[in-house]
Amino acid sequence: MLRTEEGRVLTRSEAVFHMMRRLGGGWRLGAALGGIFPRALRDGVYDVIARIRHRLFAKPEEACPLVPADLRARFLP
Repeated sequence: MLRTEEGRVLTRSEAVFHMMRRLGGGWRLGAALGGIFPRALRDGVYDVIARIRHRLFAKPEEACPLVPADLRARFLP
């Protein structure tokens, strides 16, 4: 999800293409080309990538782990 400066809330492929347009350069061209496909198809591709993203992009070694809910009470807020 992404909230634009104008207050619009964008989801899934619309949010990705908005970010790509803001990045400029080749990303802007990619957003323009991707925008020619129907939203249902774009969102379907988005969903597939979302399901396999952990296999495509490894978690950085230095990333902080999330504390499980049952252990959160042991830490200061």
